[in-house]
Amino acid sequence: MNREMLQKLIEIEDIVWDEYIFHSDVMYGKLTCAEKAEFSAKSKQCARQAHKYLIQAGGADEIENLLKQRQIHIEIAEDTSSLSISTFALFTQPDTITLFPSKYERAKEKIISEGLEEITQKWDFRNMALAHEFFHVYEAEHPQLFTMQKVLCLWKIGRFKNLSKLSSIREIAAAEFVRLALDLKCHPCVMEVFMLYALNEKMGLELCRSITACAEKW
Repeated sequence: MNREMLQKLIEIEDIVWDEYIFHSDVMYGKLTCAEKAEFSAKSKQCARQAHKYLIQAGGADEIENLLKQRQIHIEIAEDTSSLSISTFALFTQPDTITLFPSKYERAKEKIISEGLEEITQKWDFRNMALAHEFFHVYEAEHPQLFTMQKVLCLWKIGRFKNLSKLSSIREIAAAEFVRLALDLKCHPCVMEVFMLYALNEKMGLELCRSITACAEKW
């Protein structure tokens, strides 16, 4: 991934990244443009609420300590063969976060080998993963949040109805929280795309080109 390609990713507007996250949701086809805009805005408000709490608790440097205070176990996994290549961290309720340092190291090595240090100065993949999962821990502690409460009705027959939650709004909120917590100048999904590229160049480049093409048509 050359500097120009990475810069294009960095310059992509939030609305495109929101669409990218929404697109991975099984409920994507049932969402209108107006609903996506509304849900995104409300999800980011949840992120700002979590960030306000984090600032009061001492800021990003305290994330790991805050997790330990909650008796959250931070586990390290080296063997990731059974996981998706795009899985960068995992929060397993009620009390375990799993990190994958070998993936983060591969991404750092790729930055150096391709001479991208200047453009990625504030990137810390471990901190990104930890902050992302911290938000999900925060969500679990605050079930009243919009991201935890919002459901869509799949169908209704009389008094019977089938409701489904939206995983995408939780991911949009988590991404916004990461950006605020780590003071990133780009959307956190840029880091995720780059990490995928570091692990599998073909997949990473295909995803990068797809997102860039989508942004150009937006």
